[in-house]
Amino acid sequence: MALPGSDLITRVDALEAEGRLLEAADALGEGAAPDDLAVAQRLLRLRYQAFAHLDRRGGPSQWPPDLPDPFPTTDGLPELDRDRLTSAAVGGSILHHGAAVVRGLVPADEVQRLAGGIERSFAGIDAWKAAAPASGTGSPWFVPFDAPGEEKPAMREWVRSGGGVWAVESPLVACHVLGLYHSIGLRGVLAGYFGEAPAVSLEKLTLRKVGPDTIPSWHQDGAFL
Repeated sequence: MALPGSDLITRVDALEAEGRLLEAADALGEGAAPDDLAVAQRLLRLRYQAFAHLDRRGGPSQWPPDLPDPFPTTDGLPELDRDRLTSAAVGGSILHHGAAVVRGLVPADEVQRLAGGIERSFAGIDAWKAAAPASGTGSPWFVPFDAPGEEKPAMREWVRSGGGVWAVESPLVACHVLGLYHSIGLRGVLAGYFGEAPAVSLEKLTLRKVGPDTIPSWHQDGAFL
């Protein structure tokens, strides 16, 4: 990968200095493929800090939205093509059918790349735990994320014992996931359905490999969030 040029870095620096952190993150994410560790780490840091700057003056006056059923003759779960992934289609499917299935949302080669990255992140955190954590990490696939006031070693251990690693602590994989979200247009789909900017949680965006003996096993969280 060619590292981001000086013009891009100058622009990102200026946006960050002005407190326009989401714009800075978008500019960096779109202008530089984040397969360089330093770029990926800065991108995640910008997005983490930008959360505090989101507009919290209230969401839509009415929610859920009043959306028609896009599949009125379908029994069970409707299926969407990737190119039909819109707020109306997804939202209408959720409201009238409970969910929707999107076949081929992520190409097979991208799935293999993500699976390989997850394996490397597991190897990275396990090597870090076996060594002296204070010495840092020698792997680009696992880098402890410094979030003042939110450092939770016990929670990190719980996540790992459950077959996972916090995505934010594997910057190369996390940025690839966020890049996929961008290419799919997921931010616009979710913003249109919820009526406000979507966000992901540091603690809930997790890279996982769930085997038959993993505890806790895979399950769906939601209401308590």
